[in-house]
Amino acid sequence: MKKFLFIFSLVVLFPVTIFATPFLICDPQAGITQYTVEVKQGAAVIETATFASQADGSAKWDLAKYAVGSYSFRLKAADAKGWWSDFSVPFDATKGGIPGGARIIP
Repeated sequence: MKKFLFIFSLVVLFPVTIFATPFLICDPQAGITQYTVEVKQGAAVIETATFASQADGSAKWDLAKYAVGSYSFRLKAADAKGWWSDFSVPFDATKGGIPGGARIIP
């Protein structure tokens, strides 16, 4: 199975927006039915979860449950036949104290 190039982004929300919750979002991927997300804080894996993709094959992971702090995220994807990709390159983000605020760390 081809490796997927995931383009990740965190929805960066400011107090003036109408949104209250940041999400981890992946662009739509044809044929993808589920994802596994791995979340680290420091060197410790704090969560690994598998969830269904959106109808268009994209990922949407709610970040509301995470406390203020810095995190590292990786995703892998599976198609309907159960073939899994490798984990994506990890990326770091910081959730600030502003409701709904998140910032990607380059």
